[in-house]
Amino acid sequence: MEVKAEYRTIFCEEAADQLREWEESLLALEKTPEDGEQVNRMFRAIHTMKGSAGFIGYDELARVAHDLESSLEQVREGTSQFDSTAASFLFEGLDLCRSMIDAFTEGRDASIDTKDFLSRLSALRPVEGQQAATPQAAAAPVAPDSSPPSSGPVSTCRLNIQIDGAAREAYLRSFLVKGRLERLGKILSVDPSPESLKDSAGPFSYAVTLETTADPASIPGSVHVDQVRVAIAPSDKQHAREEPASAPTERVLRPSHID
Repeated sequence: MEVKAEYRTIFCEEAADQLREWEESLLALEKTPEDGEQVNRMFRAIHTMKGSAGFIGYDELARVAHDLESSLEQVREGTSQFDSTAASFLFEGLDLCRSMIDAFTEGRDASIDTKDFLSRLSALRPVEGQQAATPQAAAAPVAPDSSPPSSGPVSTCRLNIQIDGAAREAYLRSFLVKGRLERLGKILSVDPSPESLKDSAGPFSYAVTLETTADPASIPGSVHVDQVRVAIAPSDKQHAREEPASAPTERVLRPSHID
């Protein structure tokens, strides 16, 4: 599995945090099994790990995280209890995922046999009509979109991008956003750069100016990335229509950037 050095570094840093969150939640739940906030905290850690693993193409890890997430979802919904059996599987899954991530971090063979664990986990949560997810399905929230941009006149639009989650995780997702947008056209500018936001404590949001033949209204729906929101910024012409006719000087001096 070939992964760019920058992606590898960010993934490993984020995965370490997710493993820590997962373990802390599990230990807390051993003392207070009814603590719904700890269940949610652990679910978010596993869900994020699944998405990040899918992004870098680590399908085996994404599959394990997906199946554990599905089992934990039943606890969140109240259809099953957090008992000693659930705790045992989650501890075993934690150790398994940690071994896989350690191997990946150290550049060793990251292919670890997960069939027995996944088989036992599947038997624990029989759901009629539910099919086991393939590695590709587990990574679906961040899988590349292969549909080409629609053919039409070239236009320029400005997009407001906001990515939820921790800054380092959001920075990792910004690479996927960039890749999706480049499939739709040519990126003319990015302000501010995601690089400048990766250690920020504030919202991970930035604006992209895109030249494209696609219908601008279709672009937000074409960027299918988990925890990412894309909105079309008002164009200069729209601003002009909204301004009163008696204020031409203000329109001329209006900054072009989006705060």
